[in-house]
This record gives sequence, structure tokens and C-alpha cells, in this order.
Amino acid sequence: LYTPLSGQQRAGDLLYRLDPRTKLLAVGAIVLGVALAAGTPAMLLALGALHLLSALSRGTRSRIGPLWGVLWPLAATVLILGGLRWRASPALVALGPLSITGPALWRALGIASRIVGISLALSLMLWTTEPGALAAGLARMGVPFTIGLSFVMTLQYVFTFRRMFHQILEAQQSRGLIIARANPIRAVRAYVPVIVPLLIAALRSVDSLTLALLSRGFGADTPRTSRRVLRMQTRDWLALFVVCASCAALVWFDRTTCL
Repeated sequence: LYTPLSGQQRAGDLLYRLDPRTKLLAVGAIVLGVALAAGTPAMLLALGALHLLSALSRGTRSRIGPLWGVLWPLAATVLILGGLRWRASPALVALGPLSITGPALWRALGIASRIVGISLALSLMLWTTEPGALAAGLARMGVPFTIGLSFVMTLQYVFTFRRMFHQILEAQQSRGLIIARANPIRAVRAYVPVIVPLLIAALRSVDSLTLALLSRGFGADTPRTSRRVLRMQTRDWLALFVVCASCAALVWFDRTTCL
């Protein structure tokens, strides 16, 4: 979710001052560059550069730890499953016919770095861009406003429903709900008192949102006006050039190291 900053802090933060279109194009270039580069050294270099970029922003440096808290199980799973081979040698760890080899683990590290890098690039854009500005940027890039706003609201509601789920779960646990994690079947049944109120709350929220959008003329055929007109500044073009050049250099470095 978007992390707001005060006026003085925002004025001194480059990521917050960039145009939403710059961030969208930069994320597209990063995803394309990471997809074209397949080597593990290139992936680690890109991941390090993204961490350095996030550390330069006041509003994002404190959110890297929680993001890793969410991504590390996925990254660990990719490392373990990607490193497994059938009767391969030499093995770092052998479990019967299954073994974990060094080359396979090195390639799996590149895949895990690619997943974390793409997630971090998207997170940096969402953390530093207001939802309204992101929808306006998509509209200025030619995306219909209804589609752009629906996309942005979908991203916001994922976290809204997640927060709602934890609130309902805590309320039910305060009333004596016990989640038996040792038995998966009982655990699924125990979540029924949480899922039912969550679905009811979600339907009510969607109904209220629909009425609010209709009352504001959402989807009308009349031309829309905007209070704030987005304009690309010199810093936007410079930042976009740096990102594209860095992605091209990453692909060249990957091709060079692979050869």
C-alpha cells in the first residue's frame, strides 16, 4: 500500500516525486530486463541494485524487512525444489535417490532472485505512488479510465480484505475459537466462522463501493476532467533513461558472463 510522506520529506524523495508513468515504464523495463537475463550473477546484481534504490527512499527502506518476511518462504521453496536432482553427483546433500547439487542450487538461486526482484520493483511503485495518481497515469498512457481505476482498486482491496480477515479472526479467537493446526481438516473447519463473516463483509463493501461509484458518474460517456494534469519533468526522462540503460547493461552483462 501507498506510504504517504509529509511535504518536506516528499519534496526531497526522488521516488515520490517521479511521474506515475515513469514508474510504470521503469517497472516494465525492469521486468523485461530480468526476464531476458537468465544468469544468476545478473539476477543477484539486479536484486542488489533494487535494494540500494529502496534504501535511498525514506518511505520504503523500513518496508524491505516485512516484504522479505512474506517472500522468504517462497524463495526458500524455490531454492530447495530447484536444487533437487535425481541420483546426481557430486551432491552437497543426499536424501536417498534425491540430492542437492551445487550447480542446480546456483541456478535455483537465480530463479528465486528473479521472483524477489520483480516483487520488489512492483512494491516500490505501489509504495511511492498514490492510487489516484497511478490510475491517472494509466489513463494518460491510453488505458481506459474504467480499467485503470478497477486495476488500482483491486490492488487496494487485496490488502483491505487481508486486514479484514485478521480482524475477524482475532474477534473470533477472543470468543473462544481455537485453530487446530496439527490436524489440517480440523483447521479448515475452524476457519468457517471466519470465512462466512468475511464474505458477508466483502459483499457489503462491494455494494457500498458500487453505489459510491455510480453516484459519481463512473462509466459515463461524458468526457472526464481532472484537477491535476500529469506532466513529465526532466527528472522523469532522466530516471527513465537511467533505468532503461541499466536494464540493457544487465542483459549485456548476462550475455557476456554466459558466453
